[in-house]
Amino acid sequence: MQEWAVAYSVTKVFPKLFFLSFVLCAYFYLQFQSLQTLLFMQVLSWFLAIAVMSVFLAQVLKRAMTAQLPFKGLRPLLSFGLPLVLNGIAFWGLTYVDRLMLAHYASFADVGLYAIAAGFAGVAMLFQQIFSTVWHPTIYRWVAEGVQLERVCTVSAVLQLISFLLIALVGSFAWLLPYFLPQDYFAVEFIIAACMIQPLFLMISEVSGIGISVSRATKYLPAVTVAALIVNIGLNVWLIPLFGAGGAAVATAVSTGIYLLFKTELSWRLWCTQPTARLYLSMMLTLTGCIVQALAITENTVYYMVMWSSFAVFLLYLYRDVLPKLKELKHGIF
Repeated sequence: MQEWAVAYSVTKVFPKLFFLSFVLCAYFYLQFQSLQTLLFMQVLSWFLAIAVMSVFLAQVLKRAMTAQLPFKGLRPLLSFGLPLVLNGIAFWGLTYVDRLMLAHYASFADVGLYAIAAGFAGVAMLFQQIFSTVWHPTIYRWVAEGVQLERVCTVSAVLQLISFLLIALVGSFAWLLPYFLPQDYFAVEFIIAACMIQPLFLMISEVSGIGISVSRATKYLPAVTVAALIVNIGLNVWLIPLFGAGGAAVATAVSTGIYLLFKTELSWRLWCTQPTARLYLSMMLTLTGCIVQALAITENTVYYMVMWSSFAVFLLYLYRDVLPKLKELKHGIF
């Protein structure tokens, strides 16, 4: 929250490099190839992360150890933070329930297929995590500085255009994936676009739903996440036995869309008005295209190329006022 970019990066990267080094050692030394050793090294890497954080936060920790506890200030902090703990648990379920239910209701072949598609979509998840890390301290600083809402709307619109365009591009060129994968995974091309929805919709919700955190109304977040989780579970139970990995991808995409919708509407009511018509139209069209492709209503790849290419052109027209603002990215939008 203090925008120590280097310190944050080191605390994230260094433990992962340590764990990766162990994995490489385990590859060459059989005595390290056991579940217990793997779990021990995972725990050790987290303790290493704590140690690295302690080095950077030495002065802060020293002041905290000698400071008196402000009991009067605890209540607003707990009312803000405890709902986030509950939301984190529910959010974990929303993120991973599709994999658990796919393993239960489908074959291991579907699990492998979905894992491959989710692996490709993991690139988008990386960008989502990076954006979230940068965005939250930035928006709180903007609120403290009294930055106009127009700047937040600009970030939201730019993010929407980039996210929807990325899904359209992935859908348009998904037919190339079978050339780089074993024949057993040819169906990845049909579900890859749907798998991209979760990280990119979550990234959009970080901006469109930021009003919930800014207004300190975090008590509503667990309800939003649990509602999306219930929808996800219900759709998985219905679709996975019928469509396998495609059904799981659709269930996660639709539930994430509902999560985005609820967060945006709550933010609109709790904080300030934002334009949403364009967002909702693009979201519905994106979900429709992903559902059609993931459930393989037709396996004609030309059809999907035309569909997603047309959608990309429509997006450029719909967000035509945003295109000049993309130049701001050269100088840093934050």
